[in-house]
Amino acid sequence: MVCLKEEIKWKIIEEILKAIQWRDGHRKKILDDPFGDWSFTTWSIHQNGKMVIEIAKEMNNFIEIIYIGEPIPDQYFPESVIHFNLKKINRSKIDELKDKLEKIKQKYPKLTEPIIRKDALELISKIIGDEFVGTKIREKLIDCGVEEDMIIYPNTKWKMINEILSYLVISNKIEDRQILAKVIETFCHPLLHGNDKEKSSNFFDKINNALKYDGFFVNQNDYKLYESTRIGDKKEEQWIQVETGEMYDFDIKKIDLKNITEISIGNLCSYSDGTIRYDGKVIEMRAQMKDLCRLFMERKGQLITMDDIKDAIIKADKRDNTSNTTISKYVSELNKLLKKHFKKNVFINQEKEGWRFSP
Repeated sequence: MVCLKEEIKWKIIEEILKAIQWRDGHRKKILDDPFGDWSFTTWSIHQNGKMVIEIAKEMNNFIEIIYIGEPIPDQYFPESVIHFNLKKINRSKIDELKDKLEKIKQKYPKLTEPIIRKDALELISKIIGDEFVGTKIREKLIDCGVEEDMIIYPNTKWKMINEILSYLVISNKIEDRQILAKVIETFCHPLLHGNDKEKSSNFFDKINNALKYDGFFVNQNDYKLYESTRIGDKKEEQWIQVETGEMYDFDIKKIDLKNITEISIGNLCSYSDGTIRYDGKVIEMRAQMKDLCRLFMERKGQLITMDDIKDAIIKADKRDNTSNTTISKYVSELNKLLKKHFKKNVFINQEKEGWRFSP
C-alpha cells in the first residue's frame, strides 16, 4: 500500500504545480520570475497535521508552511486547511518538482476509474461502521495489511474505512487489490459476527447488494471476494478470485486456465489448449482444418471467400499456387468432420463466391 508520506508529498507537489500554473496564466509572466510572498490554500487528505508539516519542511526548497488549520467539522472527509507561502522558484526547480511527482506516480500507479463506485463504497463503509466498534475496525484494517498511519483514528467509523477503501479501489497495484479483498472478506467472516449464522447471512446480503452493481460478490461458502468476467464468446459468467487471481466457473469450481473456451457455436467449441470439441469431446483434425474451422466459427453466417481461406490457412509463399479446387476440398473435408456431429451439412455454398457456416 502507498506510504502515507508519499501520498501527502504527491498531494502537496500537485497543489504547488497547480498554483504555479494558475499564477503564470493570470500574471502572464515567465516561470523563472520570482514569486515573492505569494500564498495559496490547499486541502490535506489526512488529519495528520504534524506529518504534513514535516513533509513540507523537507520540501523547503520550494515552499514555506505558514499555517495548518484545525479539521473542519461536518465535511464529507475530515480535512485540514494548509496555507503555503511560495519562495522564489525558477524553471529548473519546477522541472525537479515535476520529476518528483512523476516518480511517485510511477511507484504508486492509480486507475482512471475506481473498480467499485463511490456510492457503493459509502454504503459498504456504513454497513461495516454500523456493525463494529471503531477499535475493532482499526485493528482489522491493520491485520489486512493497511498501514497504520493511513488510518485516521479516532474518526467517524464509516469515514475511517471509507477513506481506506476509496484509496484501494483506485490503486493499480496488485497488492492493493489483494488488501481490498482481505478487508471485505474479513468483515464478512462469520467469526466476526459471533458465529451467528443468521446475523452473518444478513450482513453478507447487505454487502453483496452493494457490490453487485460493479460485478463483485462475496461467496458464502469460502468467504472470498470474486469479480465477474467473461472469456471469449461464453455467455455464462466466470469469476476471478480477487485475492489470488484464480478463475472459477459459475458454480465457483476452479477452471483449468489451459482449457478455456475461446469460441463457442452451440455445442461446438474452440479451446485455448488448441482443441476443437463437440459436446466436450475432442474432434480429431489436422492443424490446417482447426484453423479453417476457427475461421468459420469466428464469422458464423458470414460469407467466407476463397481469398479469406487462403489468407487464414495457406502460407504466404504458397497462396498463388493454391488452386480454388484445393480450397474447395479443404471445406469439403471440414464439412465431413462436422457432419458426424451436427448430422447435416453445415456449409452453404455460394457459387463462385464462397461459403457460409450455418450449423
